[in-house]
Amino acid sequence: MDLANEYLIDKKYDCSIMFPQDIPIMKPSDIDNIFCFFKSETGVLIVPSRQFNGTNALLPSPVGVMNTQYDRGSYRYQLDAAKAVTKNTSIALIRRIMLDIDDLSDLSLMLNQNEKPDFCKQIIDLQKA
Repeated sequence: MDLANEYLIDKKYDCSIMFPQDIPIMKPSDIDNIFCFFKSETGVLIVPSRQFNGTNALLPSPVGVMNTQYDRGSYRYQLDAAKAVTKNTSIALIRRIMLDIDDLSDLSLMLNQNEKPDFCKQIIDLQKA
């Protein structure tokens, strides 16, 4: 993360946005929504995991405004770190971003929601094999 932040700061970007790799049903419109929610030049927007124990999207502005940590419990860490550096801390509850796949119950929920039918069919076919 530090290397990415250095690059973004060097290129004079206003903000960064970070996602974990285990949120398979996120759509481009969800990313658009994050930017629509975010209205201030200095602030932090967090999308928690559905269990509110992880961070599934983090948008700090300016880049590098806060320290970050990713692991179980990262949501509380990011929230506290954001509040320590800015009064403009927001939480966005975006269902498809909040669903990360950590275990079989998450996978089952994703398959039941069937947001991406072709992808879900591939997973079901793999389970049958």
